Formats: sequence, structure tokens, C-alpha cells
Amino acid sequence: MPLDIIGSNILKQGEGGERFFEFYKGPLFANIVLGDEINRATPKTQSAFLEAMEEKRITFLGQEYPLPDPFMVIATQNPIELEGTYPLPEAQIDRFLMKLFFHYPDFSSLKKIIIKNESLLKEIIPDKGTKLNHELFELKSLENEVVVLDDLKNFITKLVVSTHPKHSEVAAVKRYVLYGASPRAGIYLLRASKWRALLENRINISFDDIKSLAFDILNHRIILNFDGESEYVDTKALIQSLIQKLEKDYRE
Repeated sequence: MPLDIIGSNILKQGEGGERFFEFYKGPLFANIVLGDEINRATPKTQSAFLEAMEEKRITFLGQEYPLPDPFMVIATQNPIELEGTYPLPEAQIDRFLMKLFFHYPDFSSLKKIIIKNESLLKEIIPDKGTKLNHELFELKSLENEVVVLDDLKNFITKLVVSTHPKHSEVAAVKRYVLYGASPRAGIYLLRASKWRALLENRINISFDDIKSLAFDILNHRIILNFDGESEYVDTKALIQSLIQKLEKDYRE
């Protein structure tokens, strides 16, 4: 809602017991504001963004509050699943200085994303004081110690990239898939493979770990096109064909 971004009055109590309202500044009061998936916000919230961009201030209950200088808004729109959302119309998009298009990352970029996420996890120290029992804590602390060969990271990356029609060599993917799996699929496939290895008392992941988890992690991230839906294409068989193709390439 608009108040979630511009701020609101908070009821406070003074030292003498008197009560008063104090304006609490929202996240708009920053030099650079990111409106992630702005098409999922309501029109009123979008209007609050646009007013701030144009006026460099917000108005609350008749009171004006200037925004920091410099002030810049970066907004993204999710092009998938537009039902129930509010895409910005052309006149509102015109408020932005420029519109940039981002395509799905290529193999090297996606691999860097997966590896970067893996390195960030190593900086997170689990808290023993949580409700996790001792065994689960020990497993979680060992996650970062699992050995992952570079070939396996390449395999995961190629598998995720090949779910996209533009990057796949499998005819069925080109014919039936509308959107392939996101970079998050590669991140989770690597992490899940590590956990599978740990649960089987192994210190390294294998191709079998990846293959056994691929469907569960990829199936809901692969969106079929009209032909795929109307012909009841089996997503599991589609993923299996991708794995077989990549395995063949690795053997060769």
C-alpha cells in the first residue's frame, strides 16, 4: 500500500505521559530506491512512486516532506504471470528516463551467479540457539564443506540453460517450452544435491544426486507454451531428455 513506501504517523508517548503522532519515514526516503516488480503493486502505490519521482517529495496529511538529494527510482516489471497485476501503461512508463531489457544470462554468467551464491552461504554462520536440533545444525554447518567438482557445476548450469528454447539443442524444448528455469533453479539444485550427499554420508555430490533431484526442482519452473499445454507434454520426460543429452555430451 502507499503508506508502506512513503511512511506513516506513529503514536508515541512523551516523558510526561502526553501522546503525540510522529511521522515515520518510509523506504522512499533514500537516494536510490528499487521498486522490485512494480507491476505487482496496486495503482495507488505506483502513483506514490511516480509522484515521488516527479516532485522529489511526498505529501502526507497535507504536510510536504522533501526527499533526499539526489533521488532516483529504479523499477522492474516481471513479464511472466501478468494476471492479477497492474503493468504500467505507456504514459506512466514515459516518466522513466530509460527502459532497459534484460535477457536470460548465458552459461558463463549463470555459472558465476551459482558460484557467487555458494560463496555467500559460507559467510553465514548458523545460530546454535535456534530451534534446530543438534544433528540438523551439524548437517547445515557441513553444507559448505561438500566437495563439488567443476564438471558438476558445469552440468547443473548447462541443464538449467538448456531448459530455455533459445539455448536448447533438444527439439521438444524448442517446440513446447515458453519459459525455461530461472537462475534460482541452478542455485537450489546445487544446494539440494549437497544435502542429498550429506544425508547419504558422502562428502561430495555426484551426477546421480543432480539427476535424482532435477525434476523436483525444475518441473514447476518450466512453463509450457500453448502447444505444450494442449498436447499434454510430460515435463518429466522433457527434463529426462535434457539430462540424457547432457550426459551424452559429457561422455563424448
